[in-house]
Amino acid sequence: MTKVAVYGDSFAHRHDGWPSYLEKLMKAEITLFGVSGSSVAYSYHKFLETHEKFDLVYFFWTTHDRSWLISTKNSIFNTLRSDLIHYTSFQPHWDIKDTFNLHRQKYNSNLTDDLKKFISNEKENCQLYPDKNFISVFAMRDSVKLRRPDCINISTMDEIQMVGTKLKKSFVGMGNIQKQDMMQFSSKFLDEDRDKRPNHLTIKQNKEFAAYLNLSKEGKVDLNKTFKNPSKYYSMSKTFEESGFIG
Repeated sequence: MTKVAVYGDSFAHRHDGWPSYLEKLMKAEITLFGVSGSSVAYSYHKFLETHEKFDLVYFFWTTHDRSWLISTKNSIFNTLRSDLIHYTSFQPHWDIKDTFNLHRQKYNSNLTDDLKKFISNEKENCQLYPDKNFISVFAMRDSVKLRRPDCINISTMDEIQMVGTKLKKSFVGMGNIQKQDMMQFSSKFLDEDRDKRPNHLTIKQNKEFAAYLNLSKEGKVDLNKTFKNPSKYYSMSKTFEESGFIG
């Protein structure tokens, strides 16, 4: 049986969505390393640890905006659980109170001020150097391509390209299915806390995505093209109830 590894963020972290359908289509065994809210660095870290054990690799590339904590020998963050250090990421433009999803993660209370100071400094650096993560993400993409030329790459939120000497970002990722579906009703529902659906898709969309993913390994479908005009390739919800979002 073909062994498949999946790396990524919340679009690739629940087995009861497209992975379960893809397993049946491919007659394969799928192992998910996707973690909701995680950064590219986390996925890359898991890729390096595990990819050699698998016959096929799918890499779901999250937004470059997500930064990550790096543990050093003398860092205060060493007192956090090691898995939390690798799992956690944050988006610098978020408010500090929302950063790290504090309402979901349990932190040592005496580190709160230090964490806030660290985040504040990182946020300031990102404002001064808005493209600071681009170079790292490009390097990780090249590394994955070099180590696994067979890897199937999927953008989840945005796509980054080098145009001449400038970096260009466009929102053409898998999240565009979610965005187009929900904008029919209200943009306020584009919130992960309201979206408890498997991998941010309806049941129909999960099945459709699995089918396209299965065809993509044979080069029959350019998966990322289906994200540019989702309504052409995926069933859009006719009612808010059908969408599966929490009101």
